[in-house]
Amino acid sequence: FPVTIRGAVLLEPQKAPFEKLVEKYSSFKRIKLINSAVAEKDGDVRLFVPSKKSSLQASLLVDHATRFGKKKSDIQEIWVKSISIPSLLSREGINNVDLLQIDTEGMDFEIIKWFFQAGIEPKCMNFESFHLSRDAKKMAEAFLIEKGYWFFETGQDTFAIKESLVRLA
Repeated sequence: FPVTIRGAVLLEPQKAPFEKLVEKYSSFKRIKLINSAVAEKDGDVRLFVPSKKSSLQASLLVDHATRFGKKKSDIQEIWVKSISIPSLLSREGINNVDLLQIDTEGMDFEIIKWFFQAGIEPKCMNFESFHLSRDAKKMAEAFLIEKGYWFFETGQDTFAIKESLVRLA
């Protein structure tokens, strides 16, 4: 399917990883970097970091790290800025999404639903399904089928594409 890349928006709530994104992508004019977490509401949210410093395993879910063997006593709680999907779309002037890439340590399905609630149905999605609970994974699959997506798992992720874009040979 034809894709016109107008730009990309990357969000990272933690300071150190965000600074690495700035280092890597600040020269790309079409990439917008936002130091914020995606959440249900705008404001501030608690982020649970499974170490004394920033971590790629940080999550908005309090029990996320303990599901993967981290001790509760090692989990640091920090407050970060948050932005809702409707606010993000409005602020950045986004009215459609060709590719939605999500890696939010267990919040991926919630974020997908928030996009749909905001009227955005991406042509393609790739999200980290590995960290979803068994029930959330089943609900995500049923949701994708209901919304007309074909999907398959690629290791830790699920790739989904609108059925209307698939051409059968």
